[in-house]
Amino acid sequence: MSEEKKQSLFSSFINTMNISDLDRHVCEVISRRNLTLAGFTLTALSIMIGFFKSDLSEAIVILQGLFFSMLMFFLGSQIGHEAERLWHILLSDLLQYIGTSVLIACFSLFVYERLGGFFLFFVGGIIVIIIYLIKAISNIIVLVKSQKRNG
Repeated sequence: MSEEKKQSLFSSFINTMNISDLDRHVCEVISRRNLTLAGFTLTALSIMIGFFKSDLSEAIVILQGLFFSMLMFFLGSQIGHEAERLWHILLSDLLQYIGTSVLIACFSLFVYERLGGFFLFFVGGIIVIIIYLIKAISNIIVLVKSQKRNG
């Protein structure tokens, strides 16, 4: 099968899967989870600003990472809430994964800087990111199998 035909089949598969065929509850859960994580990240951002209020330039990477993570969660929440197609749900889940990865990296960097090179937190953060990636791939497989059963 040619590459163009494969792309066409995949494109038609993703674009024809309406959200009405999926359980609407999945969209609500993804949206709420992203919104909760956005609130948590906003709180963490506020705490970090208070913690580094004497010299914000010292923590600019952490602050930018937390802000980016918060934006990913807000965007993922909105896309999940307004989802009409399967790819909207997958995108929302992907944005949650990106936001969580950046959030874990920011906290690991904070602990690493404050504890003078404590490497264990980086290893723990990487393990959590890998576990979350496996969970995200599992969610995508379950959604696609559910769509095939319902459609």
